[in-house]
Amino acid sequence: MKEEVSARIDVLDELKRVLDEKAEDPTTTPIAPDWSLRVGDLSASILQKAITEHNEQVADRTTVIEARYETVLDHIIGSRAESFRQHETSAKTAQTQHKAATDGADLAERTLIDLRQKQFSNSRMAETLTADFSRVYGKGHLSVAVTEDGKSYACLRGALPATHLSDGERTTLSLLYFLRKLEDETISGDKTSRIVVIDDPSSSLDREALFATHQWLVDTLEGFGQFIVLTHDFGLLRLFLKSQGSAWNSSRKKIRKGEADEKRFPEVAFLEMYAATEDDVRKTQVATLAPMLVKHTTE
Repeated sequence: MKEEVSARIDVLDELKRVLDEKAEDPTTTPIAPDWSLRVGDLSASILQKAITEHNEQVADRTTVIEARYETVLDHIIGSRAESFRQHETSAKTAQTQHKAATDGADLAERTLIDLRQKQFSNSRMAETLTADFSRVYGKGHLSVAVTEDGKSYACLRGALPATHLSDGERTTLSLLYFLRKLEDETISGDKTSRIVVIDDPSSSLDREALFATHQWLVDTLEGFGQFIVLTHDFGLLRLFLKSQGSAWNSSRKKIRKGEADEKRFPEVAFLEMYAATEDDVRKTQVATLAPMLVKHTTE
């Protein structure tokens, strides 16, 4: 079949050559080509068979290439399958551990909240606050009890709810609870890194309550990194000047000697906050306590 096709192509090429010569020189008489191969038709079935065989060869080649691709891919995946499964298992284990740790942390947080709630909402704390009240006022006219739901406290005057507490009693109750809670929060923590700020703890207190309150503050706040007490009460100022006088004098001596650390962070300092006008604007100023207030701590 291939030879027959090639022979006919040669005849056509020869015919083209003769025509080209005649076109170039019409006077010439070229030799006519051999037309014997033009007799008869070329079998289409043979041509169709050739085309079919060629298509089969192409299909077979595609199948072989795909098989080789699959073989190579299977080799790559197979060689890493065990490692992949190990990583997948590790990832799932880590995810499970993370969830367990998160759940554990949530449970621990809820447990801690419950424990703290129980710490501050039980009969022992109520008895402690009642004893603190008696120590401050020198009498047991007020007491603290746990509410029926066990979630908070109630202040009682005798056996009845104390519905008309004075401003001084409210201040004392709030301060005592704050100080007791502060003590509990530092049992397992580092109190030396904490700062405590108490604003006007002596509001509406009488002389005896003021003295007891000052002692509570000194005892409770000892050991904290820093505590700041804000007050406009000269009586409380006088008590702190006396109780902190020794440490304050020591700090001032170090500052006079030029110790930079003490100047930046004095062990004890008494400061005065006052209003001043600067450039026609009213501002708050903070300065070292005036000597007059140190010597004459009264209004």
